[in-house]
Amino acid sequence: DRDRFFAAPWHPYSEALLSAVPALKPTADAPAPRERIVLSGDLPNPAHPPSGCRFHGRCPYAVDICRTTPPELRALAPGRLVRCHLPLRDAPPVVDESLVVRTDEPLDPVSQQSDPE
Repeated sequence: DRDRFFAAPWHPYSEALLSAVPALKPTADAPAPRERIVLSGDLPNPAHPPSGCRFHGRCPYAVDICRTTPPELRALAPGRLVRCHLPLRDAPPVVDESLVVRTDEPLDPVSQQSDPE
């Protein structure tokens, strides 16, 4: 469900995607700015997708199996599906630091404006 997805994404792309959602106001649960993950690496060509996982060229957790074998869609919990060899709940630490930049810088200066009320 939505709450479990936002609380703990299992796919590395989902993790990066959710990190791009700006936090509009600090809250008791998230008093500091959210860490943003900026992926680098080459985007796959949809006409000629890479072997293995289509995300492996940009995934900081990718290992050999990711480059050779497409992951199957798996149910790892009731209502939770993931197409990843190393879902984040099982992933090792980042393997390739050159593929990710972690920053607390805001995505957009608009998200830093104070509430007019």
